[in-house]
This record gives sequence, structure tokens and C-alpha cells, in this order.
Amino acid sequence: MATNTMYDVEFIENPFSLKITRKDTGAVLWDTSVGGFVFADQYLQISTRLPTSNFYGLGEHEHASFRHDMNYQTWGAFSRDQPPSYKANLYGVHPFYTCLEADTKSHGVLLLNSNAMDFTVQPTPALTYRTIGGVLDFYMFLGPSPENVVQQYTEAIGRPYMPPYWALGFQLCRYGYNSLARVKEVVAGMREHDIPHDVQYGDIDYMERQLDFTYDKDGVYEGLPDFVRQLQAEGTHYIIILDPAISKAEVPGTYPPYDIGTEEKVFIMVDKNGEEEELVGKVWPDPPNIEDIMKEIDCSKEENSWDCGVEHYRAPVVFPDFQNPKTQEWWINLTVDFHDEIPFDGIWIDMNEPASFVKGSLEGCDYNNKLESPPYKPKIWGDVLADKTICMVGKTHRTATEVTTQYNMHSLFGWSQTEPTLIAARKVTGERSMVVTRSTFPSTGKDSGHWLGDNASVWPHMHKSIIGMLEFNLFGFPYIGADICGFFENTTEPLCRRWTQLGAFYPYCRNHNGINYRPQDPPAFGAKFAEETRYILHVRYTLLPYLYTLFHYAHAEGNTVVRPVMHEFIEDSVTYDVDKQFLWGAALMISPVMEEDMEEVDIYFPDCRWYDYYTGVERSQSDRGKKVKVNAPNDYIPLHVRGGYIIPTQKPANSTVFSRLLPFGLIVALDDNHEASGSLFWDDGDSVDTFENGLYYLAKYTATEGRLESEIQSNNDVVNELIMDTVLVYGLDSVTDVTYNGQLESWNFNDMTKILKFGPSGPLVSYTPTPTREIYKPSSKASCIDSPAEPVVSTQPPPVPAPTTRPPQRTADHDRFDCFPDGKYNEFSEQKCLDRGCLYEESPTPSVPWCFFPPDYGSYKIVGEVQSMPWGHRIQLEKLDRPSMFGADISRVTLDVEFQTQSRIRFKFYDSDNARFEVPFPMPTTDTMATDTLYDITFNNDPFWMKVIRKSSGVVLWDTSVGGFNFADQFLQISSLLPTSNIYGLGETVHFSFRHDMNWRTWPIFTKDEFPGTAYRTEANLYGHHPFYTCMEEEYMSHGVFLLNANAMDVTLQPTPAITYRTIGGVLDFFMFLGPSPENVVQQYTEFIGRPFLPPYWALGFQLCRWGYNNLTNVMKVVDSMEEYDIPQDIQYGDIDYMERQMIFTIDQETYAGLPEFVRDLKTRGKHYVIILDPAVTMNETRGEYPPYDDGHEKDIFIKEADGVTEFQGRVWPYYKNVTVNDSVPWEYKVENYNAHAVFPDFRHPKAEEWWTDLIVDFHNTLEFDGIWIDMNEPANFVHGSLDGTCPDNNFNKPPYFPNLVAPFIYNKTLCMETKQYRDPVEGSSLTEHYNMHSLYGWSQNDPTLRAARKALPGKRSFVISRSTFPGSGKTAGHWLGDNDSQWNHMADSVIGMLEFGLFGFPYIGSDICGFFQNVKEDLCNRWMQIGAFYPFCRNHNAYGWEDQHPPKFGKTFAENSRKYLHIRYRLLPFLYTLFHEANTYGSTVVRPLMHENKVNGPFQPIMVSRKSYAYKYLSTDTATFAIKTQFLWGPALLISPVLVKDAVQVDAYFPDARWFDYYTGEEMEASSRGKTVRLDAPYDYIPLHVRGGYILPTQQPANSTVYSRVLPFGLIAALDDDGMATGSLFWDDGDSIDTYESGDYFLANFNCKENELGSVIRQNHDVIDGLYMDDITIYGIRQTTITSVYSYTDKLEDTQWNFNSDTKVLELNNLHHNMRQQIRITWE
Repeated sequence: MATNTMYDVEFIENPFSLKITRKDTGAVLWDTSVGGFVFADQYLQISTRLPTSNFYGLGEHEHASFRHDMNYQTWGAFSRDQPPSYKANLYGVHPFYTCLEADTKSHGVLLLNSNAMDFTVQPTPALTYRTIGGVLDFYMFLGPSPENVVQQYTEAIGRPYMPPYWALGFQLCRYGYNSLARVKEVVAGMREHDIPHDVQYGDIDYMERQLDFTYDKDGVYEGLPDFVRQLQAEGTHYIIILDPAISKAEVPGTYPPYDIGTEEKVFIMVDKNGEEEELVGKVWPDPPNIEDIMKEIDCSKEENSWDCGVEHYRAPVVFPDFQNPKTQEWWINLTVDFHDEIPFDGIWIDMNEPASFVKGSLEGCDYNNKLESPPYKPKIWGDVLADKTICMVGKTHRTATEVTTQYNMHSLFGWSQTEPTLIAARKVTGERSMVVTRSTFPSTGKDSGHWLGDNASVWPHMHKSIIGMLEFNLFGFPYIGADICGFFENTTEPLCRRWTQLGAFYPYCRNHNGINYRPQDPPAFGAKFAEETRYILHVRYTLLPYLYTLFHYAHAEGNTVVRPVMHEFIEDSVTYDVDKQFLWGAALMISPVMEEDMEEVDIYFPDCRWYDYYTGVERSQSDRGKKVKVNAPNDYIPLHVRGGYIIPTQKPANSTVFSRLLPFGLIVALDDNHEASGSLFWDDGDSVDTFENGLYYLAKYTATEGRLESEIQSNNDVVNELIMDTVLVYGLDSVTDVTYNGQLESWNFNDMTKILKFGPSGPLVSYTPTPTREIYKPSSKASCIDSPAEPVVSTQPPPVPAPTTRPPQRTADHDRFDCFPDGKYNEFSEQKCLDRGCLYEESPTPSVPWCFFPPDYGSYKIVGEVQSMPWGHRIQLEKLDRPSMFGADISRVTLDVEFQTQSRIRFKFYDSDNARFEVPFPMPTTDTMATDTLYDITFNNDPFWMKVIRKSSGVVLWDTSVGGFNFADQFLQISSLLPTSNIYGLGETVHFSFRHDMNWRTWPIFTKDEFPGTAYRTEANLYGHHPFYTCMEEEYMSHGVFLLNANAMDVTLQPTPAITYRTIGGVLDFFMFLGPSPENVVQQYTEFIGRPFLPPYWALGFQLCRWGYNNLTNVMKVVDSMEEYDIPQDIQYGDIDYMERQMIFTIDQETYAGLPEFVRDLKTRGKHYVIILDPAVTMNETRGEYPPYDDGHEKDIFIKEADGVTEFQGRVWPYYKNVTVNDSVPWEYKVENYNAHAVFPDFRHPKAEEWWTDLIVDFHNTLEFDGIWIDMNEPANFVHGSLDGTCPDNNFNKPPYFPNLVAPFIYNKTLCMETKQYRDPVEGSSLTEHYNMHSLYGWSQNDPTLRAARKALPGKRSFVISRSTFPGSGKTAGHWLGDNDSQWNHMADSVIGMLEFGLFGFPYIGSDICGFFQNVKEDLCNRWMQIGAFYPFCRNHNAYGWEDQHPPKFGKTFAENSRKYLHIRYRLLPFLYTLFHEANTYGSTVVRPLMHENKVNGPFQPIMVSRKSYAYKYLSTDTATFAIKTQFLWGPALLISPVLVKDAVQVDAYFPDARWFDYYTGEEMEASSRGKTVRLDAPYDYIPLHVRGGYILPTQQPANSTVYSRVLPFGLIAALDDDGMATGSLFWDDGDSIDTYESGDYFLANFNCKENELGSVIRQNHDVIDGLYMDDITIYGIRQTTITSVYSYTDKLEDTQWNFNSDTKVLELNNLHHNMRQQIRITWE
């Protein structure tokens, strides 16, 4: 009897119960005084109270959580061939649990019983066991730690076996290669992509008719032995599968496994009529005549094809009795003989529950027998115990001499097979070998590993695999894993990507799938997927020495390998429920993404130091003991190293055979005391019992007090020739020097990441450093750093070279930063250049500056310490002694750096001493510093500069160490190097390419009434102000930069590449968005400035307008002509000619008499009416006759002159009374003599919105308009400045620096700059100058206009279209591209304009179809109607004095063609509206550049971050798309390739690498067109449209108005991708109400198509879609050659309802009349 036990046992006599108590705490661990203790022949029951509900283990099951749900859950245990399913008894039996007590001590309990049983847990907490045989034989292990419990348990049942090193490599298998040729293809693919591959499997299809110990040598696996030997020569091992069932259908004498087995009586027997017979079932083997049988009987046509196959195709089989010593010898001999044929390296044993495809036996079982039908049937699956297995009366050995029944031995079958299998494998290989088994029992782990069975390719099974691994580590199976990417079902690329990431950290790391499902070996998904797999497996292989060392300790001491977080942090109760992350040992935490479409993961960081594995950067101290949302892009799995541990590593290779020869390394992660320890175990990786025989190397490493030392505890020549190459030390504060064995060593210390790197390059056997000086010198600080992005501030600034008169050597053109940007209006000379402290050198290249800043010029330095703020850093800058460029330099500048979100950083420069104008922009703010950011930021002291760095790739996104940083009162300048020349955005102006021309272009930004045509002569600032750009980096990641500044500015782009901003006021307030995809950047930007508004459905219809209808009669004729040709029209506009003398809120009662009635009539015809409103208000009307001025004057809401009192006057559209306008006189004469004085509302005035709203509501009472078009709101003025065409001579109107504006002075065509208006709409707030507010004028008008329109139309969404815009305007208004010309190049450049405004957050965008100015030619208007049909804002609009251009004007053919183009649009409006919903909800683009979409199919989903410079699923890696400006997409799915050149009847279209289908015919583009530019035919009446494979587009039958089309049947276009799959969505609401999404008043359905099935999932089912039906479905790209039947659910469609074109591979369905409120399911065969 043991003494000094940790436990006491107390017995209660009557009624009997027992208690087991932990001595030191008094905790009662077992108390059987509850429940009913029963001990009968076939029913044994016992219950016990549990000390807590912290209860783990019991298996094998699919549990939903690692810690048990104690709410009366009952789990059956009886080994069964059962794919993972909730509440099912699975392959193994493990009646072992652990319990964490209230005081954090742990114990475990094993019931050693193999009969069928069940366990019930309940919230008492308590546990009840029920078993139907044997004895109740309990073992309790008292720990006290959870790891101790597992160690004690495995000491009792047997320590886990030590797998060979190669068995820790990546393994590949599938059931259904079907030929050796296919296996070779897969292996070649792995080799081609250099993906690590240590093990290749043969599943049952390598066998001849699935017979054990055969291979199909005369068939599809001919040559297999030679192939295996070749694999082994290349560093890859081969493992065969063996099932236990042996066919008895072979011709006697031809199949030794059965012949010898029968002779030796090795099979399970059954009594029959007093005689013993072999128990016969059916499993995999086919009979010899299978081909003849299959010809005679085709089971594929049977309703239950599986049962038919079992009956006719499966041979009778018998089952070995592995407890019989003769059986073991038989099995070993067969294995030895087979190895002589195929030199395999390991054995996988399957189907050993044992499984049988017939219930019990071929003849069934005697269910009157108590063994087959016991009085109590535990809660196990199946109606009888023999379900899916053999009869319980089967006779099998218990010991070498004792025979019992399957009733007792069933769950021991796999256990009994495992040990002889390992013995056999070791006998044939002479090495350690490996066995992996499906059925397990306690102690099986000492001979084998286990995989978690035949899982499915579904996301939840990833999480379940972690729970399974954690449980099997408790059970003594550290060599554990699940089938990566899933066994059953077709996996998807996103799922397989995430599963491969997780699987790289399964100890047993095997990708395995089932027959007839899509291939899922890594190369099957393409080069990028293969490369990502290679990367993550390289991480695994790098860490294999650590993993192997963990297995050594599991084998020697019983530790877990995959470890629950709670095992290491038992004091932290939060960890008790952590089962979505796990540890390797104590040191490496793995936190996978296991949910679809997620790009971030919640990680719990227990209280200690944690370091990012990839970068070594420490997590913020604020993360300790918290759950933190961590970015996790598609190609990234978060890994963290725990402080206090040393991890051995080794350089990776594509096989462990090769990696084992490469240099080692160490990762030293210091804890709070700057200490760490770890070990390395090493042997030859393949011999048996190396630890037991002392044939190994073991080194212990310690790091403390600045020293890293090793103690070699076992030195063996197995490590000869191996060296230690690289040591990384994480978590230092500073380093002085590094020595190795007394010698100074080269080293590198990163001040930002706090990582020391050095490479001793010494022999591993003698790596025992005893340095005479400290290896590294930590400071006294022992706490975690506050942020992973501490600023690096130089303490020894380099001296700034004094300016010289000539550079010492010629400066390259692209390295010059302009020091004289004012040269076009300030006489330039060399001396003036030198006076600025700059360099002068002429260049023959046009536009290259001759006067430029010296290197490291700098203008400021950092003074004082960098201040840590709750939200980031504050830095004080002081002006250096540099010449002033434009005077009024500000000597003290503050820089605030705000870590706002993980993907957004703000850096703001402002005057330290005086407040300056800042944009009154409602922006999201944060009081705390974001953690786990995508960026680092570093600073240099003197001169000051800063860098923003993308952590994952190390790419520098911003670097201000160039140019001349300047902060003066009216001249603020900053330059930055750019990572690439792939720059997009900056506006509003006309660019001639979407990707910027970086050849010294200076673009002005300042709102102006300027025609786009001006931009064809010079860089011109147009209507909007958008200082936002995006940049595509070389690593295919993208970022965006926004300067929040409203003052006049210009931006220079140069080929360095670099950017220079110059603005004349405000502050430099930058925001950077790190994507990493281009779409992510736009999403993040619109999240910041405001999501785009959702237009009413009717606003997506065709719109018609012109300035110059001149009377209502002409408008009526136009509308009637549209209806005559049945051309869709949803909106008719009224331009300024509907007004009386062009005065807002009036109707010309002569030319437009009856307009209100006409508008009401329009609505009865399904149309809407939109009015124009300009901001300028005439002040020359008789007082009391014109409320817009009278009320505004009374409220004092107009912009004031500099005195703040006098209303500022200009001239715009309104005319004086009683003037006759002569259109033939010059413009200037008209303005002076016809145009009245006008005042300008200050829309920021506290009373302005009330005034504006009242006017709109009142006017709507007269004229029932539906939307408002606001124009001239830059604000435009027909005189320059004041009425006399001048402005006062001051620094506002004549600033010292004049940006590169298209004007001779800043007030050109607008107001004087010193005029006053409100910055904030608050009574009593101070006024500011129009100088600051000018570009905000249109923005300030947008919001109140939309609110007023909605007030005028209660409950209606309405819409506003605005000419002048600013960031954020898109959340309340759309935009058109201004007053263009009827020119071919203006049409072409509209594509660029739309793409740019998509970046700016304006998806509701378009240009005037057919052009505004000039008479349009019919051919141009025809082509413009084609492309215009795909403008989101689709309006034909032209100007006064030019010929009509509405479609009927050009005759019948033109009208019919226009109808055809618009019918395509209207058919696709449900798709377009859904895109707008996504833009409004997620911020994605609608009109999308091709570069925003990768060739990999799949709907857009947010991506937050990336870790490395590989290609990512949604990042554009096709560089050919980066400059495309003549094509565009609707969302990700519809490619529009318009004709943009006169007389062209062909168009060159680029097709990225995907399936593309002709929209009109559904015919697929040739495969050779992928990644190519293809010349397409495009006759006069045709615009090329292509649907991208992988997407489903909702459609609707078109009509001549959305009012009518919205009640017509829906349809779908499903275009299948390479995998035969497609997805899409439909968002639907009433089309007109406000905030339907927010209020839930909408319908949303997701559609998906795969293989031969199309279905829907209704996410939001609302009656808004009542009465609507799905009538037609068209499916492009079906790979079948014939289709015989189509079904809606189980109803077969009539032949008239479908048609399949075998040439085009298009399946068309019609007349479905499917209710939209019901989910759809269409299948075909």
C-alpha cells in the first residue's frame, strides 16, 4: 500500500457510498452518495458528485466545446465506424476525464471497462456511468496540475510512442487517386512548387479490388514499387493502408491472407448449429468477377445505390482475432511478405472498430440473444449493438488462452490490432516506422497515432478538430490530427486555405479527402495557393526541432504536445473555456481563423509576455489577460511565442530528409525577468528506442542576466556536422555587444522591434557559450513595452550639410524635389534658388526642377522627449535655421500620431502655440491606442523625418526624409517617397490615365466652376476637392492616404516615385488606410468619411435632361417620343429654364405653365421629376415678392464681406426683371447687363438649414419633385470676386504662394477669399474666411439638401446630385462629371472619372451621356448610350443652344438600339441595386477597376491585414490590370468593354485569368484568352459584356420604368467558375423608403451553385417581396455534355421549361414561377 498519499478514502456503510478527498485542500473529488449504484450482470451504474464543472475528456465524440456542457448531456461509448457527428459514438472509446478543482488543482479518472456504456453529466455537477458488462474498475490520478494528471495517466496506460522525425512532415493522401499516373501528377505538382512533402499515402484504390496485401500490378497501379523507391530516393516516404477485413471470395490457393488465415484459424468465429464458423460480413473488397457483376447490375441507377453496391459489389469478408497469438504472427508475416513487393515505410490501419457494411453478419444476428439485445442499450447510435459492425456473439480471444465474445471485446479491436501492426512495420523496415489507427482505446497511443476520422469539408469541423486534438492529448495520443481540408464533400479554396494554416500545426499533418470529390492537394488550387502552403509549411518545418523535442518529452515523461491554454495558466479561469486556440508545448500559441470570410480572430492573451512569431514584436502590455481582436488575412495564421521560453529551430526544406542537414537556430523569448529556457532533443530520427538506449543528443538552454548558455545533458555524434546558425532574442531593451565562447560576435539589434540577432555558426556539439562579456545587456525595465510601434528617435543626429552653390556631383533628375514651385509667377533665377538654401543645376529634361532641396535638408528637429499619449505619441518640432521660402514660418510645430485602428493611422502637424483653421469634419475618434496595428512608425530627430512602415512586408509607405518640410502660415509643404508608381486618385481633375503619370505632374485641388475640357490644355482643378490617393505596392498590397485640408493646394507626382503636397492654410492632417487590398482601402476610407448613400431604386433608371428645352411643350414632346419607342425612362429633369428668370424656387408661368400638373401626370406614367437648384439668390427683387432672399436676409444667413456684416454680392444665373436677353451678345456683356446681383447662402450658418428646408418644402407644395440636383456650388460666380471683378489686395486674395490652379488669381470665377462665413453651425461661434471654407461649400450644401428633400417627401429616400464635392459628400449625394464636351476623348475619360470617384466614396457617378457642350454626332451618341447604360448615374444631358440628343431624335433605329441597351441595364438593375446596398453597408465600389479584383473567384469580403509578400485571394496580382482605363467592372462580376474610338467596330479587351462568358450568349471565352488582351468584334449596335465565372447575377424582366419593372419576374444568371461553383446575392426593399436596411425592412437572399445544384439561402425574408416570382435561370459553363432531367426540389420540370445547349454549355430554365419568399433548389442530371 502506498504511503504519504495525496488522497483519503471514506466509506459509508449503509447505504454504501464512498468519498475520495484531496488531503491538502479537503476537496471531495468523488462522492457516490448520489444516484443509484447498480451492479447487475448486464447493467452497472454508478454516480458521483464532481467538485466543479471544469470537466474535460470522455471520448471519442464530437464535442462542441473542450470544457463539457454539463446540462444533462449523455454520451455513448462503443467503437463505431461513424463520421464525426454530434452526440454520436465514434471510432474510439476513452472513459477518461480530467477535472479542474476550485483551487486550481486537477485530477483525472479512468474507468477501465470496454463494454458498451454511456456517461451522463449534469449541472449538480455530477457524473453517472452506465455500462452493460465487465466490472467497474476506476483509477484516479491526483496531479495536482493538469499536466501531472496526463503524465500519471500515461504512466499507467503506457507512454505515447515516439514517431519518426519524418512522420512530423507534411503528408498527402486521397481515396480516389484511381491510378498511379494521377499520384505521380500530384507528387510532381508538389515538387514543382517546392512544397514540403514527407509522406505520400496509398489508400485502398492502390489495391487490386481493395484486397489487403495486394496492389493493382496489372492495372492502374502497375509500377508502384519502382515509384515508391523513387519517392524514397527523393526524400519522401510511402505509407500503405490496411483494413482488417479479409475477403473469402477468392479462388482457393490464390489469396494467402485468407488461405493461411483459415488454416491457422485466426478469424473471429461464431457458433452455428453446434459448430464453429467464421463470422462473415462485408466491407471493401470486391469479388473476383466484379466487372461482370457491374455490367449486369448498375447500382448507380438504384434509389439506394449504397445498399445495392454492398449487396452486389462487395465480397464476403472475415475478421482477424488480433488477440490470438497466431493472428499476430499471421499478420506480421503477411506484412513482411508484402514489404518485399512494396517497400513502404509505415502502415495506416482503418475500419478497425471493426466496421462491417452489413449489420452483424451476412445472415444477421440472433436478436433474441441477450448479448445482441441486452436489457439496457446505452445511448449509442444504431438500433442494435451490431449496427455497422459484427455480431456480439462473435468469439474472440481475451488473452492468449481465454476466449470471450465481441460483446466484451468489440471496442478493443483496434487496440488489439495496433501493437502487432507496429511490430510488423518495425520488422520489415528495421526502423521506428509509424502506425496510425482509426479505432483506439486507452494505451493505444503507445504504439500509434490517430486521426479524427472521416470529417467533412465544412468550417465547423476545423474548430471541432482542435477540441479533438486537445482531448486526445489528454487520452495519451499526442500524435493526432484531422484530415486537412476535410474528407467528405468538395472543399472550397477559402476553407482549404484556412485549414492548411491550422493543419500546419496538427502534430499529425495530413491532407486527405474522399473519392469523387474535387482534388485538394495544394497545387490543385493554383500557384498562389501552393506558394502560401509552402510558406506555412516552411513555418512548421522551421519549428520541427521544437515539435520533435515536445514528442520526446511526451514519450519520456508523458507531457501533452498540443496543449490546452488552461494547462499552462490554471490560475486564469478565462482559459478554462479557451478551445479555439492551443499551444504547442508551453511556448507557442496558435490562433487559427475558423470562420468563413473572417479576416480577424479574437485571441486571448494570458498574463505574460507574448511575441509575434513572424516579427518578434511584443504584444502590448495592455493585451495581457484580455481577448484581443487580431488581424488575420487570408494567408495568415496568428502565432505567438511565450516569454520565458527558448524554441529550437532549423532551416526548412521540402523534406525532413534534407531539412535535418541544415543549420539550427534558437528563438529566445524573454519573460518579465529577462529569462528564458528550453531544450533540444535530437537523434537519428528513425531508430527504435534511441532515448532508452542513450543514442541521442539533449541540450538545455537558459537565458538569464544577459547570458545565453547551453548545458549538453547527453552528447552523441548524431549531431556531428550540424551547426547553430542564427539566434534571435526577443524582448530586450538595449544591447552593448555580443560574444560567442569569449569572442566578439557580429550581431544586429533592432531598436524598434527590440530583437537581437546573431549567428554563432558553430558546431552544435560544442555550442556552450561562456562569454567573458554580456551577450546582451537588458535594461532594468522588466515590463512589456507599451506598443509594438515605439518611435525610433536618434540620439546622435547626423549633421546637416550647409547649402552650397553647386552640388558636389550631378543629382539625378528623379531625386530632385522642387525648391522653387512658384517659378511660373515668380521670376526665377539661380541666385533666388541659392537664397533659399537650395541647390541649382540645370537639366535638359522638361519639367525637372533646376532648383531643388539638398539631401537631408530638413527644416525642423525633434525637441524634448516623445510623449506617450493614450491614443499614440505627441512630438514637438522646432524650426531649424533655414531660409524662409514664403515668410511667416511657424517656429514650433506639434505632431500628433494617433494609432486609431489596426488599419488606420493619423499623423497631424499643427501650430504648437496658435489655433489654426481645421476642417469641421465629423470624423470617428478614439481615446485609446489601437493594438496589433498593420503599421509601424519611426522618426528621426535632427533633421526631423518620419517613416510609416507596413509591418507584414517591411515596405516603407511614407518617408518624409526627402524634400523640404515647411510649416508657415500660408505655405505648408511635405514630401514623401512612395513605394511604387502605382498611384490612383487625387481630384477632381481630368486625368488621361487611371494610374497616374508620375512624370513631374502637378495637380491643383481647389473647387472651381471649370469645364473638363480645360483639362485637355493644362492641369485644371475642377468642381471637387479630393486629396486622397491609393497606392498599389510591389507586394500587391494597397494603402490609401487622405490629407484632411480644405485650403487651395497642389500635389506634385514625380518619378522617384514621390509625392509633394503644398497647401496654403490649415494644418497637415493625414490619415493612412492600410487595406491591404484596394477594396479594403476604399472600405476603410468610406468607413472614415461616411458610407455612400443608397439611392432610391428609380434613381438607377435612365434619366433625361437638357438645359434649353425652353418650354414645357418641348419637354412633353420628348417624354412622349420616349414612350412612343418604349424606351425606358425613369426621370425627367427640369434645368434652370423651368424657372422664372433662372431664380430658384420659381416656375416660369409663361413657358412652363402647367408644370405642376405635368409632373403629377408623369408619376402616373411611372416616371419621376428632379429639379435643379443653384445656391445663388438674387437680391434685386422687390422686397416682399421673393421669399428666398427676404427670409434669408431676415435670418442673416448669407456670406458676408470682411466686415462680417455686409452681404457679399456677385452675379450668377438669375436675371434682372424686365430685361430682354440677346443671346448673340458676348458673355461678359450678358453678365454685366442681364444677370442680377446675387448673394450666397452660408450653409454653415445656424439658421441656414431651416431657411433652405422651408423653401424646399414650400416649393414642393407647388411642384411635386422627387429629387434635387444642386449645381454651381463651388461656389460659382460670373464675376471674379466682387461685382467690379476685383478683390482687396491682401494675403487671402494674393497668398504668398499661389498653387498650380487653372486661374490667374485665387478668386477666379468665385468669391473673394476674405469674405466671412461660419465654420461651425453654432450660434455665437466665430467666423472664418472663405479662404478656408471655399472647397467645403458644396459639401456644406449636400446634407441639408437631402434632409430637406426627405422632409418634403415624408418617408421617401429621395436623392441629391451635386456638382461640387468634398470627402464625405458621397454619404448624402451623388455626382456627375460636369460639363463635358461631345467628344470621343471625353467619353473615354469618363471611365477614369468614374473609377476615381469610386475611390473617393461616390459610387453614384456618371457623366453627361452624349456630352453637354457641342452638337453630338449620331455615331458618338450611339456609343455613348452603350457605355452610359452602365454608368451608375445614367443621364443624357446637353446644353442650351445645342441640338437635341435624346434617343428618339436620331430616328427609329437609334431609338430601338437605345431601348436595347437600356433593357440590358434594366434587366441587371437588381444586381446593380445589390451592389449599391453593399457599397452603402460595407463601403465597396460599384464601378470597379479590374485591378481591384484578383483572378481567383469569389465574392468580395473584407480583408484587414497581410503578413507577407505573397499574393492574396482578393489582392490584385495581375499587373496587366494596374493601368487598364478603357474597361471596368460592375462589382466583381460584369465586365464592360465599350468602344471608345470613332469608327471602330472592334475593341481590345483584357481578360484576367478566370472563366469569362459572353453575356448575350453564355458562350465561354477561349481558355487561351486568359490573362490576354483579345480583339473582340463590336459592331455599331453592340457593346461587349462578359460575366465572370464564379458569380450569380440577379436579374428582372425590363420595362420602360422601374415602377413597372419592379413588379415583373426575377431571374438569375449563374456563371460557373473552374470548380463549377458560383455565388451571388439579391438585396431588395421597397426602393424608396429611408434606412430600410437599418430597420430590417428588406429581403436578402444568397445564391450558390455547385456541381449540379443551384440553391438559395434567404437571410432576411420580408414581405416587401411578396407577389414576386423567379421565372428564369440561365447557367453558363456547365461542363456536362448532356442533361436529361431538371428538378425543382423533387419536382421534375417539364421539357418545355428548360433547354440545354450542348455547344455553348448553357442551361436555360423558364416559367418557373417560383415564389421569392421561398428558398430555391434546382438540380439537374
